[in-house]
Amino acid sequence: MELTLKRNNKELKSLRKAINDIFGFNPKNIFLYQLALTSRFVEAFFSGEKISNERLEFLGDAVIDLIISQYLFSKFPYKDEGFLTEIRSRIVNTEYLSIIAKDIKLSEIAEKFIPVNHKTPPKNWLGNVFEAFIGAMFLDKGYDFCYDFFISYIANKTLDIENIIEQKQNYKSQLIEYCQKNKLKIEFKSEKLDSGSDFKIKIFINNKLKGESTAPTIKQGEKDAAKIAYENIDK
Repeated sequence: MELTLKRNNKELKSLRKAINDIFGFNPKNIFLYQLALTSRFVEAFFSGEKISNERLEFLGDAVIDLIISQYLFSKFPYKDEGFLTEIRSRIVNTEYLSIIAKDIKLSEIAEKFIPVNHKTPPKNWLGNVFEAFIGAMFLDKGYDFCYDFFISYIANKTLDIENIIEQKQNYKSQLIEYCQKNKLKIEFKSEKLDSGSDFKIKIFINNKLKGESTAPTIKQGEKDAAKIAYENIDK
């Protein structure tokens, strides 16, 4: 189903009011937020050109990364780089950002931008919308406003940092998400070893071996190999 965006309609007034009512601020450029809420899976057009929130998502991802980095740096003054990087990675992923989007009620606005009778949105699409929304906010209000927004509506209300610290790292899901986001081909290959009941698991990214492990089960082997691959992904 196609959606044609218009600049002078009730939808824009409604969007401005919703942002003001839920988040307490008045956008300068409401069109940025309209674009931020236009997900890539919706066939949307403006002036005959196909559009989506992908560029704003790209920008918002970088802004959120910096915000979380600054927040963790200040909150944990004696923790090392490894700790800060790991906790940041648990927060800055589309699954967790989708949860945040629901908690702060951004989902109530975003769902209105899905055309009636449209197919079911992909998993964690709200996380992508949240990134794009922050990207729009950055262009509209600046970095300091975005950081204050994060502290007021997320860090002080919905971010359970202690629980995040206690969670075990799910390297496999983060590895898959990283590859999908960066359009990298990922393959999991397993083979039963002749010497016993163990399995050898190999993970290839763009046809290059990035992680390898031997374990009693395929599930455990994939988990262990994913940790190695995730740590070596940029090498």
